[in-house]
Amino acid sequence: MYATGCAALLLASVAEAQIVNQVTLQRTPLKRSATAVKAHSGVVVVPEVDDQSFWFANFTVGASPSLSLLIDTGSADVYLNPAIYAPSPNSKNLRKPFSITFSTTNSDGSGTETVTGSLYADQVATSNLSVPQQTLGASNPVSPEPFPHDGLIGFAGQSSSASNSVPWFTNLCQLGIVDACRFGLKFFINGTGNQFLGGVDPEWAASLTRVPISDQWIVAGDVTAGSSMVAQDATFITDSGTAVVYGPLETVQAIFEALAIPYSLRRGTNPRTDPSYIFGYTPCDAPPNRDVNFVLGGEDFHIDAVPWNAVDNGGNNCTAVLQGTDAFGESWLVGQAFFQSKYVDHDVDAGMMGFAALSG
Repeated sequence: MYATGCAALLLASVAEAQIVNQVTLQRTPLKRSATAVKAHSGVVVVPEVDDQSFWFANFTVGASPSLSLLIDTGSADVYLNPAIYAPSPNSKNLRKPFSITFSTTNSDGSGTETVTGSLYADQVATSNLSVPQQTLGASNPVSPEPFPHDGLIGFAGQSSSASNSVPWFTNLCQLGIVDACRFGLKFFINGTGNQFLGGVDPEWAASLTRVPISDQWIVAGDVTAGSSMVAQDATFITDSGTAVVYGPLETVQAIFEALAIPYSLRRGTNPRTDPSYIFGYTPCDAPPNRDVNFVLGGEDFHIDAVPWNAVDNGGNNCTAVLQGTDAFGESWLVGQAFFQSKYVDHDVDAGMMGFAALSG
């Protein structure tokens, strides 16, 4: 992420997460509340911007408008940096502390971060979509700050909530504030994008390749390298808040060898505490990004050439954004580098994800 060491989260489903004296909130099935707020008519479009390989949108939290929060589909909660949270008149101090550790916190996919603080319930809103009593975490003072910009908002399901609370988007659905329990992310390679809340972008609705999810937001598919099939029925944990794309160590090594990509291998001692990593090096001006395809619903999707180059090492040599590790077992952690130049649909109601390439 930032050279100063600022960290952002991702992947509560594989990161260690613990709440101290956890708030007891009943988990309810996803359904419309009997006292639902009147639904907004149509899809709400929220602008997003890329900064250091993470994507941000503006939210009002409590009495603080225009907070820039990291959009993270790999976690489920709302967290703010120290001294950011300003309570509204309707704020409730839940009088419960939290402590959570995140992985993949840096823009190169490395790093862990433990965040502690206190839990509150207050308004969280963007555009005209507002949850009046959303559980959120206000972080304790620490240097450097845990998150880039002002904080983070998660879009995974409640099973990924470290505070055992209903996520913000799930609340929008249960309260009937959105027409459909569905959102989409459209990230362009120029660093701009949009989030579509309460439905699908009509421009891409008919073009989506739809794939069932096993959880929010996990799908299955294949991986090819050139003409070789290197992984079948692989598990892809999609995560807009992770910067890179991680695959299983031996599978990524097989990709690099199949495409004659030079690589370096760092052997760790323990997948949990000291993982192994493999990094590939390709020409910056001619990345082999189109030779590596993620096969979803029978369609090929590749990482765009721009995000493929994770680090410019000089001399027309770039470190590839596709990396290998044993930290996530045999699962893939598919981060925002894959999301770029695509529309990615998240359909809670149907239990599906959809993918469409924005460019050839």
